[in-house]
Amino acid sequence: MNQGRKASFIAACIMISLISIFAIEACYDKVQASSFLLDKGAAKVVLLLVDGISIEDFRADSYLNHFFDNSYSAFISARQTGKATPERAKLAIGAGKRLELGSSMAAAFQQQKGIQVPQAENIKRLNEEEGFSTYVGYLGGMLHQKGRSTGLLGNSDTDRINRSAAMLEMDNKVLIDFGEIDRCTINDASFPGGRRTDYEGLLKLYEKYKAVDLLTMDLGDLQRLDQYQALLSPESFQAEKAKSISRISRFIQEISVNI
Repeated sequence: MNQGRKASFIAACIMISLISIFAIEACYDKVQASSFLLDKGAAKVVLLLVDGISIEDFRADSYLNHFFDNSYSAFISARQTGKATPERAKLAIGAGKRLELGSSMAAAFQQQKGIQVPQAENIKRLNEEEGFSTYVGYLGGMLHQKGRSTGLLGNSDTDRINRSAAMLEMDNKVLIDFGEIDRCTINDASFPGGRRTDYEGLLKLYEKYKAVDLLTMDLGDLQRLDQYQALLSPESFQAEKAKSISRISRFIQEISVNI
């Protein structure tokens, strides 16, 4: 990667990993993509979500190790009061507050162009007692106030719908401007559960939506793999995880030369 392109990628890309077992603690309201778009004046931000990856996983892959040292990278804990889940962490990042989330509130559905979170009103009601309901959709709302666009690609679906990444950048009207969350996986009989991220398809979608100011891409395979861990031997789980991380690494390399 030449120096000019490398600098562009470093300025525009954040990697956030949501770790549900242990964590490097970080203050949610300090890890806001809005600060890169608004405070630092970046032309755009590509936000890559990888649930379940660790620092050791980064260091074990030569490209991810390089990426970790030469980009804006953040490891965010899913550990909060109550049950720790990646879904709750995404909601908290988008709100800048530690919010509650019901077990059936991680879905989103796509309209003709934009994306809507149908459970957002229930999320607001759930957080009314703490006085935090007005913070739901804070990040997306702030960006929209400044005339910035939002977009979401990908999902973490298994045998249940999981589009929880939408809660990170939805606005206070629970909307995201652009994106594709339905047709982002492919059938793969060798992968636990039989379905994994379609990285080739995501690259094509990235080209379509690369002008969006805040574009979040949910690379859901490690979370999918975690859902099926109990059905795998420790050796099989680690082997599948290594394969998934290798696919993620290659995908990030492709994104980095097309930023």
